[in-house]
Amino acid sequence: RDRVLIVAPLFHSLGLQILALPAIYAGASLVIQDGFDADRVWETIEAEEITYLGAVPTAHRLLLDALERRGGSVPRSVRFFFTAGAAAPTPLIRAYHAHGLGLIQGYGQTETSLLTCLDADRALAKAGSVGRPLPLCEIRVVEPATADGPVEQWRDVAVGEVGEVVVRGRVTMLGYWQR
Repeated sequence: RDRVLIVAPLFHSLGLQILALPAIYAGASLVIQDGFDADRVWETIEAEEITYLGAVPTAHRLLLDALERRGGSVPRSVRFFFTAGAAAPTPLIRAYHAHGLGLIQGYGQTETSLLTCLDADRALAKAGSVGRPLPLCEIRVVEPATADGPVEQWRDVAVGEVGEVVVRGRVTMLGYWQR
């Protein structure tokens, strides 16, 4: 029953791997909009009874501004919005929730697709988090100085320290074309 609006380009992992392909696999309907215009997105959401969309935080900021210009009423069909591609500021997440709309954040890489996601029930309480690792992948944050060496020599960073994200699992790509 979901109707997914895709405003991210299909050459990017957000548009294709995170939004379009899972929706097709699940039997959802896709509405693909050429280019991004916040006011046109809201018009499409209403006209097509969209249940969710995903976009980068910059687009979500523009969507929130457009929503407020329209009076702040979220169409009933919308279940949630998804954001990835950069860290979503906590005030942006809270502003969406103030309109009764969950903004769920995820994290991924082009070479892996989506790695983590925060479930809708915890999106506000854990605003700023990208959630827990998804099935089919293992994630570690290791000391950058050890990341280029053999896996056996990697050292995990302590909580709160900066490190290098490393991934293993069936979600990782096999390699670059002819490389």
